Amino acid sequence: MIKKIISAVKNNEKNKEIFSNSFFSMLIKGLGFIISFVSMPLYISYFDNQTILGIWFTIISMLTWIFTFDLGLGNGLRNMLVSTFVNKDYKKAKIYISSAYAIIIILVLIIGVIGVTLIQTIDWNNILNIQKEIVSNNTFKLCINILFVGILVSFILKILNSILYAMQKSAVNNALSFCTSVIPVIYLWLANPSTIENNLIKLSIVNVLANCLPLLIATIYVFSKPLKNCIPQIKYVSKKIGMSIVKFGSLFFVVQITFMLITSTNEIIITNLFEPEQVVEYQIYYKIFTAIGSIFSLLLSPIWSAVTKAIAQKDYQWVVKLNKILYKLSILASGCEFLMIPFLQFFINIWLKESAIQVNYVYAIVFALFGSVFILNIVSTTIANGVGKLKTQLYCYSIGVILKLPIVLFLKLFFNSWITTVIANIIILLVFCIIQNININKYINSQISSNKLNE
Repeated sequence: MIKKIISAVKNNEKNKEIFSNSFFSMLIKGLGFIISFVSMPLYISYFDNQTILGIWFTIISMLTWIFTFDLGLGNGLRNMLVSTFVNKDYKKAKIYISSAYAIIIILVLIIGVIGVTLIQTIDWNNILNIQKEIVSNNTFKLCINILFVGILVSFILKILNSILYAMQKSAVNNALSFCTSVIPVIYLWLANPSTIENNLIKLSIVNVLANCLPLLIATIYVFSKPLKNCIPQIKYVSKKIGMSIVKFGSLFFVVQITFMLITSTNEIIITNLFEPEQVVEYQIYYKIFTAIGSIFSLLLSPIWSAVTKAIAQKDYQWVVKLNKILYKLSILASGCEFLMIPFLQFFINIWLKESAIQVNYVYAIVFALFGSVFILNIVSTTIANGVGKLKTQLYCYSIGVILKLPIVLFLKLFFNSWITTVIANIIILLVFCIIQNININKYINSQISSNKLNE
């Protein structure tokens, strides 16, 4: 299988380009994974309280949902820019980019006003299931306001990620992500922990700097060098183009938000149905068993735009061959998920030392299954996003959002454990992957047949 995959890469120029981009992405992200694993014991040492650490992870998880409220503009812009860069139509690219930035800024202002108002009215101690004697509601409001404003700023700056993907520069995006992950680790390593409340406030500020600073520097560089002809300007903002980006990206938006509601609600469900400190245990398993999926996602990061380009060129045979290669790779990656299980306790002991948890091998098997389905989901959605066929994701994810909590509550009757949230994710995503694969194959085969008839 590996020989066939290597042969397929060598014998096709498109595959070579993807492989080169993926290789450098993996190299950079590999360093990022090391940073990610190093960060967990540093977080544990910094807070010295697993309940507070669980709360921190829950807050970050909740606030990252904001990124789904870009109306799919980033992904819509990404797909629409590909052809302009291929044809070197920089004027049209400038109109697309200027219009996208204008809409994002308007969205940020609206979300900012609504968000800051809501943050002040919410009893965060009740939401996060923690007593006011441990952390006051005012401290939570301050921390969440800092993080919220920081996320809104990075919300605007992250348009650059979509531009870089359209330029086939996914490795640069991963380099920026690496910088974002390094900054908090440096702080945690050098910081002198204080009170719980001060620690939360300081880490909130560091988190904002980590998310915004690398993107700001990269944005200045990109628009002063490679895309100096595409610097966004007000006079190039087009309402018509802006609405076309919104219309094209609206499906991406709904898909994004439904997927986030399925996969990013585990922490808050565990916090409210079980105990906040159990979020830390969940995070330990999650970081380990999604590592391979994250690496796999890196391999596929250049493929989305490459598939979009191939579809525009009506090179459907290449998409079929690529799809087969990706599913073969997903089988190998899934096998690695289960191969980790026998070495899990040894690895966790080295990783977390005195803070190491005792491995529950039933949980480990469930997470290996989740990791495998997660990998399969990446393949299915990458091809579908590149082709522009999103309705299957839309319908399956929407139904999944409705069913997730009932599934968790039903499973809780038999297994009074937080692992039920992961099992619910497996059920929902596996059903989607099966349906998505059938539909994509039908679409591509129909296009191939149509081309043959036209010839």
